[in-house]
Parts: sequence; C-alpha cells; structure tokens
Amino acid sequence: MRISCLVLLLVVLQCSLKNSCDYWEQFSMKERESILFSASTSNQERDFYFKKFEPSDDERTFSLLDLLTYNNNSSNTRALHFYLFNNIALNADGALAEVMGDYFVYWLKDNGAFVLRYLQDHPQLEKVYLLNIGSAFYFGDQPLRYDEFKQTVTDQLGPNELTYSIDFFHELESILISFQETECSYRFLG
Repeated sequence: MRISCLVLLLVVLQCSLKNSCDYWEQFSMKERESILFSASTSNQERDFYFKKFEPSDDERTFSLLDLLTYNNNSSNTRALHFYLFNNIALNADGALAEVMGDYFVYWLKDNGAFVLRYLQDHPQLEKVYLLNIGSAFYFGDQPLRYDEFKQTVTDQLGPNELTYSIDFFHELESILISFQETECSYRFLG
C-alpha cells in the first residue's frame, strides 16, 4: 500500500512539475471525467471505457480501433486513445489479436517517442507491441518497409527514447528472425 501511494505521489508531482500530463494514468479523476464527457469523446469511446461492450472480431471493434489509432489531434485525446488501445491490446485474443498488428505499427510510427517512453516502464505491454509489430511486418502486407518504419520512428526520438529504442528494435529484429527460422523449420520438416 505504501509503495503504491508513493508511486501515485511521484506521478502527481511529475505532472505538476511539467504542468501537463502525457498519459491517462497521470490525469486526475476530475481531468479524466472532463475528457470523457467532452464533446470530442465519442459514445463509442465512452462505451468501451465504461465496459459496456467487449472488443471482438467485429465491425464495432474495428471502427473503435480506427478511431483510437488515427485521430489523435490533442494530447488529451491521445492520452485517452492510447489508454483504450492498450486495454484492447492486452486483452485481445483469437481473431482480434491476429489483425491488430497494423494498428500497433501506426501507433509507434505516428507517436514514436510517446509510445516508447511508456513502454520503457511497462514490460508486459512492450512484449505485446513487439510481437504484434513483428507479426505485422512478417505475416502482414505492411505498405511500409521495416527499414523505413524504423527510420521514421527513430527520427522522432530524443536522446532518452533513442537509447531505449536500440534495445527495442534489436528485440523486434530478433522476433522477425525467429519467425523466419520457424517458417524455415516447418518447410524442412514438411
């Protein structure tokens, strides 16, 4: 209990010192409510936030994923969208999990520093991003080449994120190699 109180206090202090918050967890309850009930937040976003529907492999979920991925016009919107997207990501399974790779690619491509700063402190989520981005590039029909994607992301980064990104991309490339080795093994055995 003491540790969680200290962590919360540190987050609040960090927000107040910066005079802004980047991530949903850093907003106060009052700020969250203000964002959730603003005109710019859709019913679809509110419904998912308040657990009025479960994401699955259906049009409603894909529509929400499109909204969360491609419409991040303000820092408040981006914070909410990132929070909701990550909730879907951590709970996706089956057919939904298989088609989410492109969404992960776009989140990182369009918000590289923002996403990598967060993933540094969230290793479980980092693994989900790595596997989904690796799958999108290896199994999907990504319009972007991997080297272009990597360059686009690293061009956005400051020194702190750039240092972390070296390990992140090394791990991502290891995943791509393991996919290739697994496929070669199946061909040899088959």
